[in-house]
Amino acid sequence: MVASANHHYVPKAILKNFAFSGGSVFYLERKLRSSVQRRNINSIFKKRHLNTYISRCGKRDDRLENFLSNEFDAKIGSVIDDVRRYISGSDHSIEPISKAFVVQFIYTHSKRTPEFYETLRCSPISGH
Repeated sequence: MVASANHHYVPKAILKNFAFSGGSVFYLERKLRSSVQRRNINSIFKKRHLNTYISRCGKRDDRLENFLSNEFDAKIGSVIDDVRRYISGSDHSIEPISKAFVVQFIYTHSKRTPEFYETLRCSPISGH
């Protein structure tokens, strides 16, 4: 049950707002300290199997990635559009569902980075 091996921890719907024509952005690889390069948004802010787990029967399980993709990544683009219209003054209200979604997205998104996962993997579990 593997939908994708490359899990984007920054949704492409957000990256599109920073992209030039052709879907590229200027990108600096933090760990390599290399020069700034022009990169396609499909090739950045992703990690192989970041949200994949090995099931009890030994198969890769991608349900968490599917959930994040369907419940957050697929919806954030339209919510960004709602917020943009509100800020520009062309729409004077934001739907309550959008407000709640933004709060939940920020909370969940903060736990999707490799740094968050690496901290969990390296931290000893005490008291158990």
